[in-house]
Amino acid sequence: MAVGERAEPIEVEVERLPRREEGAADGQRDGDARRAARARLDPLTAGIAIDVLDLATRGPRGVLWGLALGLPLGYYLGRRTGLDRARSLGLAGLCGLYCGLPGTGMIPIGTLVGLYRKLVR
Repeated sequence: MAVGERAEPIEVEVERLPRREEGAADGQRDGDARRAARARLDPLTAGIAIDVLDLATRGPRGVLWGLALGLPLGYYLGRRTGLDRARSLGLAGLCGLYCGLPGTGMIPIGTLVGLYRKLVR
């Protein structure tokens, strides 16, 4: 600054930060978001799990075992891949039916649907 020049004041704008939710510690919300992202299951992995169960429930008793194990597995995988409760129940019914039907052991429908879901997303 040269002698005789007037210094202009620096203007500062104040930006207010949003208030933190009560009970939320610093970084807790970020940690929750990261944990939720890690908890999600890949649709392809879910499809492979369904096909493995379908292969394991072959034979004459496979109808009962496929239905009995396919229902909870379908619901669990639906919730882990991010579906809501109603869609997870629908997926559970389809998985139970798919794993219970005889002759579907060599058709990897679960893997193909999971691959389609992953690529189209």
